[in-house]
Amino acid sequence: MTERLLEINPAKYDESSELEGLEEEEHFFVSPHHVPLELRVGYDPAKSLVSVRFSYLTDQEATELLQEQGISVEIGSNSRRIIAVEFKGSLKWTEAAKALGPVRKQVNHYVTYTVLRDKWSELLRLAQGATRHSR
Repeated sequence: MTERLLEINPAKYDESSELEGLEEEEHFFVSPHHVPLELRVGYDPAKSLVSVRFSYLTDQEATELLQEQGISVEIGSNSRRIIAVEFKGSLKWTEAAKALGPVRKQVNHYVTYTVLRDKWSELLRLAQGATRHSR
């Protein structure tokens, strides 16, 4: 599997936010411990799978795996942060967003969901670039 590092700007997500998609508006403060610092993007051409692993200020914890409609999500057992996501390289954001819907509505996942939404095209480009470089 070829892997690439994708840095993000934590300051963009490390502020009071509004949780979209709920019946009522909710405002919340985002802890710096729930804002990813960087993403590791990998691509397995044999399986056509893109994997994204998030790095946080604190990373050591047990995880559990949720699987929804073509996307696997690894979640921290205690923090409930999204630790990793794996999906088919052909998955469109609209399909991923639908599969992540139940996850997204939890405050601890909202920031990571937003990072995924913002970076989706770039993740797919990196995966496609990794395929070209690995041939």
